[in-house]
Amino acid sequence: MNRRKRLEWRALAAPGHDMAALVFYNPEHRILISGDALWQNGYGFVMPPEIDPAAMPATRATLDMLASLDVRIVIPGHGEPFTDFAPALERAFDRTAAFEADPRRFARHALKVVLTFALLDRRQMLLSDLPAYVERIEIYRDFNARFFQLPPAALAQMLFESLERAGAVRRDGGVLMAA
Repeated sequence: MNRRKRLEWRALAAPGHDMAALVFYNPEHRILISGDALWQNGYGFVMPPEIDPAAMPATRATLDMLASLDVRIVIPGHGEPFTDFAPALERAFDRTAAFEADPRRFARHALKVVLTFALLDRRQMLLSDLPAYVERIEIYRDFNARFFQLPPAALAQMLFESLERAGAVRRDGGVLMAA
């Protein structure tokens, strides 16, 4: 009789991006299914402390917990599996420290993520409509009032240019699209 050995997984709390999130770890084969708790170059979207005071401390605690694991391969929620666990964890800690040190950077990142997902959902947007969009949508208005105090056109320009530099969006004539 051919019996396959079942893998035993440990479910570990991994709050931060989602306060109810779990990761799954198999110590025998040193496999981590990390979901949004760790990607090769970061982790899932986390709200700034001014919006959700528990999110960043929870993210840091999750990274600390992951650092205690002996991991050979990571299967993230987004992207390809990877084996460079220690460098990925270091990049995640560096990102966390940078966000903690600069609330405006953190807020800009949050708005860029929200805009990228909006573009994925909408498929495209006229670049000329972006200032009215960031003025109309509550999260952009609230973050702008709290962190930037920019005219809507300047906020839209800042977000667009930053996303374009990162390769997350592209412009086709006057149309903005997720890359």
